[in-house]
Amino acid sequence: MVLGAGSHGLYLFTGDRHNRVLYERWGFSLIEERHVGRLTAYHLFRPAAA
Repeated sequence: MVLGAGSHGLYLFTGDRHNRVLYERWGFSLIEERHVGRLTAYHLFRPAAA
């Protein structure tokens, strides 16, 4: 994965719990879990390599 110069990392969100687990295996960390009605959105972030 290549990030642009000055990038702090990558952000994504998913509504699928199974995808959350996969992203966490790839180095993403959960920053927020938001519930809206029956929907759960998982917000994840992976910092740029130092």
